[in-house]
Parts: sequence; structure tokens; C-alpha cells
Amino acid sequence: MTGTDDTGDPLGDWLIRQGLEGATREEVLEGYCNKLVEAGIALMRLHVAQSSFRPRYGGLGLEWVIGAGISCQHFAFSEQPGEDWLRSPLYHVLSNELDEFRQRLDSPGPERFLVLDELKARGGPRTTLFRG
Repeated sequence: MTGTDDTGDPLGDWLIRQGLEGATREEVLEGYCNKLVEAGIALMRLHVAQSSFRPRYGGLGLEWVIGAGISCQHFAFSEQPGEDWLRSPLYHVLSNELDEFRQRLDSPGPERFLVLDELKARGGPRTTLFRG
């Protein structure tokens, strides 16, 4: 990309450059999250999940946590879904055909989903999940 190729969208331009330069998915996700935080977005955790092309192989999850960076999980295919999955906000969104899930985390007591308790313990005021 040359200076004349800039679109005026610094984050979009950065993402395009990463793709053209062959950055790994982990590098792109970590850089993207760091740039969002630098721009003032109150981001503590971002999780991206993708099924494999052939469902019997399961899927892949990438998670970014502020201060900890990227972790990668490979999920094996299983006829019976795991308990963690069944108790996750993403499962709730998908099984109820919701487009998004929002919840404030500043109320007392345990949250409905374990991951939200973890975010609450780190000081997160709210959570938002979008289905893509």
C-alpha cells in the first residue's frame, strides 16, 4: 500500500496492510484489539470462534485479554456439547437466535455465565456480545 491508497480510515488501512503483508490471524487480532484500546474503546476481552469447514473437525477459538494477549483453542468435534459451551453467553445467543447480548456487570451477586463473573472480577462494567 502506498500513501495514495489510504482510505482515511486508519484502522481499516492497518487491517488491509496486515493482510497484504501476510500477518497471522493472531497478529491481526492482537494488533486490532490493542488499536481499539489505544482509540479509547473500553475493551477487556474479545473472543472469535470459527467452525471448521468440515464440522467433524470441530473449530477454533482465538481470545484476546487485555494485559495477557492472545490464546488459541482448538475444539474437537463432539456429539455431546461440553458443559462450558452450554453455559456460555455465545451458546445462549445462538440457541435463542439473538443478534446480540448485553448485560451490565455492576450488580451484586454472581452472573448467569461464568465468563461474566471473570470480567466482573476484573472490573468490567458491562458486556456485549454480537453474533456475526
